[in-house]
Amino acid sequence: MLYSFPTFSAQQYQIFNLTEAFGSGHFVPTDINDAGDVSGVYIDGNNRFESRGYLYKDGQLLELESEESIFTEQETLQVKTVPVAINNGGQVFGGVSYRYENQFYSVASGLQFLWENGLRYRTGYGDYVQSNSDCYPIDINDHGNYLLTCDAADNVNRTIYVGGNTYIDIYVRGTDIFATAINNDNKVVGRYLGAAFLLQNEEINLLPNLTQSRSIANDINNQGQIVGAVYKQLSGSEQYAFISSPGGHVTALTFEGNAYAEAINERGQVVGQLQDASSATEAFLFTDGSVQKLNDLVTDNPTAMTLTHATAINASGQIIGKGTVGGADFYYLATPASHACPGEYRKYNLSGHHARWQRFIADIPSCATHMNVEITGGTGDRDLYLRHTNPPWKPLFDCKRRAAIPNSDNHKRCQISNPEPGIWHIGVLRNSNYDGTTLRVRYW
Repeated sequence: MLYSFPTFSAQQYQIFNLTEAFGSGHFVPTDINDAGDVSGVYIDGNNRFESRGYLYKDGQLLELESEESIFTEQETLQVKTVPVAINNGGQVFGGVSYRYENQFYSVASGLQFLWENGLRYRTGYGDYVQSNSDCYPIDINDHGNYLLTCDAADNVNRTIYVGGNTYIDIYVRGTDIFATAINNDNKVVGRYLGAAFLLQNEEINLLPNLTQSRSIANDINNQGQIVGAVYKQLSGSEQYAFISSPGGHVTALTFEGNAYAEAINERGQVVGQLQDASSATEAFLFTDGSVQKLNDLVTDNPTAMTLTHATAINASGQIIGKGTVGGADFYYLATPASHACPGEYRKYNLSGHHARWQRFIADIPSCATHMNVEITGGTGDRDLYLRHTNPPWKPLFDCKRRAAIPNSDNHKRCQISNPEPGIWHIGVLRNSNYDGTTLRVRYW
């Protein structure tokens, strides 16, 4: 289970206009990973079929192509790739549209692709998926396990989770199911029988307190927090956004008006869109226990874009979404302004009785020249692990502390000089049950 540090103040954002940055065409983002890489589609002028999948990385657009096509010349005349998700390993998953013998086949044609390290692969399911089933690519986790929602022969949606050569087919004839996201524990969320669901261990459970409502779960993070939307009545359009804890407790995100939660990051920050009394749509950020309009947090917005939708957020707080300039639709990347040094995070009264690991993240700014991570106090035996970018494991870490420092109250400490900026993952490994431990992160 992954826990995250709280943020202590409202972040301010700088806006990059993805629509105006690339000549006559524009880039439509679909997902963002923790490194800030953005998957999406580049539309060349007004010809939407000529659009292709791209990756926005380090200020450049990279076409998701390879020297070897995933189709033969006999199979197709034109191909369009449509990325839907990118994981923290840089793998991009999406669908394929193509023309063959003058007939157009959409993204739901049952053909998907996986792009990795400059090469694009065609994913296939053998005889598992019926040939008359249309499958929509949905999501991919950091293990490379991807998620599909397929229309079965009787036009009823079913969800298929694909992990390597293992398939989990969730399908009950006469019912309706649609998946929206998968996390690193292979937990899947979405809508089932008109209500938000969680799939784990091949079993579907509707989220508590939502079974009598029209609802949908749109995203799940690696600590098991789920976000989505609930309609206030079984009929009608009024709705509120919700966040569900790993234990299943559902909390409404407080706002006077309609709200729809799209995504959640590892800090528990949530993005989506809301409507106030004037019915104007605005992107929102839920952080520090409150909903804030993203437009109110912007300090640098050269094209004066109004941010109307927020569709994804990474662990660093970067957000992608849609806005308007002069009434026309544009797309943006919002990046937090650098936060100041020094800084400090703390977690109190940690205990380990069931889970082998407890995991945390800390976002270290570029101004930091020193970082100090320590666990102190309490009873029991636990080890401290630290790793940049990815979670630590027993053989994979940047720092590990096992032996207690003498006369220091069960004290274990990692000190890093000139730490790489960005996300640092912290792991506390239980050797025996422990209680009353404090985790402290300082940087300066």
